[in-house]
Amino acid sequence: MINQVSAVLLVSNDPAQLAEFYTRAFDLTFKTEDHDDMDVHYGAFFGSVHIGIHPPSNFPEASETGKGGLKIAFDTLDFDALADHLRAEGIPLLYEPVKNAWSIMTAIHDPDGNFIELLQPCNEILNAAATRGRTTSARVENYIEGGHGFAYGD
Repeated sequence: MINQVSAVLLVSNDPAQLAEFYTRAFDLTFKTEDHDDMDVHYGAFFGSVHIGIHPPSNFPEASETGKGGLKIAFDTLDFDALADHLRAEGIPLLYEPVKNAWSIMTAIHDPDGNFIELLQPCNEILNAAATRGRTTSARVENYIEGGHGFAYGD
């Protein structure tokens, strides 16, 4: 029925600020978009997923914004580097990194109060994600063969 997620659209009272935050936090490249009778908004690609940040005026049928209305989880292959980068950018972690059987994880809030979970999955989950097309198989293979990551339950 559904093949994949094609876009995540965030509705924000300050789309420029939110685009700047995601650029700083995750090195995404947002471009200003102005098309189809919509007010100016911002777009970037995260792999094959389009991330759009819009003002409420672009979605009169669903224009609500609010603290914590969205929760997103992002995977990384280098958790320590990501956590260090966020700290250097002055973006506080909501809790110190936690290692469980399947991942190392923490979370942040974006300027709109949305909960952003950040995790480095164990190698078994990375392999499963690669077979489902969630990430590049060769990248995961090189990562694991290079002695990185950890096994489930380590």
